[in-house]
Parts: sequence; C-alpha cells; structure tokens
Amino acid sequence: MGERGKKAPAQNLTDAALYLLGVRRGPSPELIADYRAMGAPQAVIDQVSEAAKEREIFDVLPENWDAVRLFNAVRTQWRIGGMAGIPTGLDYPAVEMVMNRLGFDDAAFAQLQLMETTALQHWADTRT
Repeated sequence: MGERGKKAPAQNLTDAALYLLGVRRGPSPELIADYRAMGAPQAVIDQVSEAAKEREIFDVLPENWDAVRLFNAVRTQWRIGGMAGIPTGLDYPAVEMVMNRLGFDDAAFAQLQLMETTALQHWADTRT
C-alpha cells in the first residue's frame, strides 16, 4: 500500500530530483491520495502531512536508490554556461569518476540522466 504500490519508477526519480533540489517537501500527492482512499479522517491526513514536512520525508523506490545516491553524490558537478551562471548539465567526466569510485553501474547513469533532465527543466521553468 502507499506510494510504493502506485508510483512508477520514472515518476519517483523525477520527484526525488525535485525533492533533492529543495522544490518538494513533505508528502507526495499520491501518499495523501492513498490515505484518502483508505478512508482516513482529515485530521490524520493533516497530521501525516505535517509530520512529513517537519521530517522532510521522501520515499525512494528500491530500484531507484542507486540513482538517487548518485545524483546526491554529484550534486556539485554541474556545468555552468555563460555569464548568467545557468546550469547546462552535469559534468560527465566528473560523474564517471564518481561512478567508478563508488561502484555505480550504467543503469544508475541512465536513471541519473532522467533526474538531470528534471533538474534542468525545473531551473528553466523558474527562469521564465
């Protein structure tokens, strides 16, 4: 039950990227929907929401854990373009070094790219 049963792995990666960027805090809409579907009273839903915000809870699917750890490990490896200081993507040679040192595989890199795209899209959206 809960988010794990409902959320697709790709959506979980997107949400994780936004969470790690500080965009999303607290429970996901899916978690709240699960509580409502179970018939939880609004007071319980409010309590869960508040507790999640205070503790900065975010649920990562097991199959996404390596990608989330890798994203966090390379969080300082963004290439910045132009005088405006706009991130243009991750520095892949630096990412490769981190992957090799920490033992991540190509599957984690592919998932990392989805998280990278999410971050870049978020930053592009906030500039407009």
